Amino acid sequence: MSIPDYQTYMLPVLKKAEHGEVKISTVVEELSEEFGLTDDEKAELLPSGKQTIIANRIHWAKSYLKQAGLVKATKRAHFIISDRGRKVLAEKPCCIDLKMLEKYDDFQDFKNRKNTKDVSDNVRQPTQNLATNISQTPDEIMRAAH
Repeated sequence: MSIPDYQTYMLPVLKKAEHGEVKISTVVEELSEEFGLTDDEKAELLPSGKQTIIANRIHWAKSYLKQAGLVKATKRAHFIISDRGRKVLAEKPCCIDLKMLEKYDDFQDFKNRKNTKDVSDNVRQPTQNLATNISQTPDEIMRAAH
């Protein structure tokens, strides 16, 4: 089995916050087990060697859920589900992906933000191409482009 893409983790991450505040590192550990990842897969690092691929993908899943207003940060590395997130879970979706998140204005605003500092008009920001690179996190996209 290979490590699932970050969109696959969006719904499970949201569900982990359903009953109260959670710590992201705990979510990474629990989802690694629930998805049956091998020890080698759990230990596989990004090319930078500073973070595991699984942790990176789960962090991105949580980040996008936050940008859509489905979870809220409570303190460093902790988050809770929002009222909007509870409504989404009440609908019993089979999955959460970028297409689903795009229906929220908060997520649209996030996608459309431009970083005027250090970014020229010639450089495409990772969020502008989310739909075409659904299996890769922005970190992975940037490393592949480099």
